Amino acid sequence: IIEQAIARGEISEDTEIVEASSGNVAFALSAILQARLKKKPRIFISKMHGETKIRAVRISGVPVMLTAANAGTALAKEKSVAYAGRKKGVFEVNQHSNPDNPSAHCLSTGPELYHQCHLLTGQAPAEFVAGLGSGGTAIGVAMFRDEINASFKVIGVEPEEASLLTGGTFCAHRFSGLAPGFVTDIVEAGRHRLAKIETVSWREGFDVCRKMLIEEGLLVGASTGASIAVALRRARLPENSGKVIVTI
Repeated sequence: IIEQAIARGEISEDTEIVEASSGNVAFALSAILQARLKKKPRIFISKMHGETKIRAVRISGVPVMLTAANAGTALAKEKSVAYAGRKKGVFEVNQHSNPDNPSAHCLSTGPELYHQCHLLTGQAPAEFVAGLGSGGTAIGVAMFRDEINASFKVIGVEPEEASLLTGGTFCAHRFSGLAPGFVTDIVEAGRHRLAKIETVSWREGFDVCRKMLIEEGLLVGASTGASIAVALRRARLPENSGKVIVTI
């Protein structure tokens, strides 16, 4: 997103960069912008994501603007858009709508998982499971699949407690990085590329996090636990016996 914006002349030395993020995009922006442009982004983040995540974002010294927990990232997004709209020289990253988001995954994540899957297992993936935050990863990988006429399914994941995409309602939840509290433009435009969207309860997601640590030696966050929970669920289906299921 940043590379493309610089190439189009949307970001200069004087541009302030803002974004609503639950953490990971904030970390990436802070690293990229400070290393390349010697500037810090302004991050809007919902209190829903907890003090530990907020402290982690603050470590790099970026300005952090907090919004109420009950509205999730939807309110942080609203505040970010309003801030960018009332000031000159501001670039809003806009991960939830920016087509450069899924395009990046079409160019990198999709080919990476497809070729590594062949290299490591000798076969193509049968399914790719991805949590739905902005939707960039899931939709971008599905775009890559469609470009090469592959047949693997892309399965989306959202919290049971905030299941807007599967007919439920939004509540503040514990899966930082999933379900921002609104249907993003990226998901809206690319949902037809998803084979299915499955939900995960916070208990199931956190149980998988513990199992990953105990059984695999991997310390993962809650949204990763949710994706792995669905990947394991899909792998147990009789039609997926012997097939490769990929998640992040």
